[in-house]
Amino acid sequence: MPSNSPTFNNIDTADFHEAEDNQNQPYGQEPPIRTVLTDDQLKNVTREDFQFSCKEASFVMAFISPNVNFDEVVSALKRYMSKTKLIATTTAGELYSSGNSPLYCDTPENWRSVVLQIFSPDMFEKVETFSVPLFCEDLRSGDTFQDHSNRIEKISEGLKRVNPTFEINSKDTFALTYFEGISYSENFFMEAVYKTNKFPCLFLGGSSGGKLDFQATKLFDGQQTLENHAVVTFIKLANGQRYSVMKSHNFQETEHHYVVVDSDSDKRTVSSVIDPKTGKTISLVKALSQSLNVSPGQLQEKLLDKTCGVKIGSEIYVRSIAAVDHEQEIITFFCDIARGDELILLNATNFIDHTQTISINFLKENPRLQPYL
Repeated sequence: MPSNSPTFNNIDTADFHEAEDNQNQPYGQEPPIRTVLTDDQLKNVTREDFQFSCKEASFVMAFISPNVNFDEVVSALKRYMSKTKLIATTTAGELYSSGNSPLYCDTPENWRSVVLQIFSPDMFEKVETFSVPLFCEDLRSGDTFQDHSNRIEKISEGLKRVNPTFEINSKDTFALTYFEGISYSENFFMEAVYKTNKFPCLFLGGSSGGKLDFQATKLFDGQQTLENHAVVTFIKLANGQRYSVMKSHNFQETEHHYVVVDSDSDKRTVSSVIDPKTGKTISLVKALSQSLNVSPGQLQEKLLDKTCGVKIGSEIYVRSIAAVDHEQEIITFFCDIARGDELILLNATNFIDHTQTISINFLKENPRLQPYL
C-alpha cells in the first residue's frame, strides 16, 4: 500500500477532523478531506469550502438534522457546486469533533445541525450514484408481508439495472451504500447483492436516521429525495490511492448468553429464548430482566448502556435494541435476528478511548499507512 493511502474508518460517521486541526499530511498543505459544521442556513459556508487548489471537490456527503427542511438544505448546497457529486442523509445526531469539542454535536430540542464531509479530487477519480428500490412498503405498514424470495428477486432486478461506467476493481473501488432508515431492508438488499453476483467490491455505509419516533427518514441521491430506497455510490480512488477499512465498536461481552427460540426476521423482533439456567423457554424480556436484576418495566432504562450482539468466530457483531415492549414481552432490534442465533448481552465501554485503542492497533498492523483521521 503506498504511503499516501487514505484510511477510511466507517466513512458514514463523519469522524474526520477539520483541515486546520491536521498537520504534516502527505497531501501537502491541503488535507484531502474537509469537514464543515454548519446549520440549515449553511451559516459560514462558502464556495471555497468546496475547492481544493482551485479544483472542485469530487464528492460531498451531507448529514442533516431531521428537524430542518431537508429539500431546502440540499438545494442550497447544490448551488455551491457544479460537477461535485452530492449525497445526503438525515441523521439522529451528527458526529463531529474539532479541537477539544465533544465528539457528537449537541442535540437540544429542535437541533438544526448540518455536517459536510468534502473530498478532494486528488482522492477520487470516479464517483457514480444509483438508487435502488427496496419494495419495503409492506414492512413499514406492518399489515402483510410478501414472500422472502420474491422480495429478494425484486431488489435483484433493480440491482441488475445498476451499471457504473467504469470497471469495478476491489483494490480501488468500494460501494458507499445508505438505506432509508426505516426500510427494514439492509439484509434483504445485501442478499440481493450476492444473488446478482455483479459487483466485486466492498459495500460499506449505513442507514439514514431521524427523530426517535421512527416515522420518517430521508436520502438524497444527487437528483432527488427518496424513501423506500437504497442509495449506492460507487467510488473509484484516484491513481496511486488505496483504502483500508477499520471495524470497531465500543461493547464488551458479558457472561449472559441466550439462544433465540422465536423471532420474526421481517419485523426484527425476538419473543422467546432458552433460559440458560433452567433450559426452559422464556421471553427475552424476562431473561434480560433476570440477568440485570430489574423488573420488566425497568428494563428499557437499564439497557441504555447495554445492548446485544452475536458472535461469529472471534468477532462480535452488535445487534442494537430499538424498543422494549415489556407488556407484550417483545424486543425489537435494528437488525433481524434468526431463530437459533445466540444473543450475547454486551456492556458499553468508553467510545473515544476504545476507538483510539483500536486505531493505534490498526496502524501498528499497517505501518505503511499514513491516514487522515
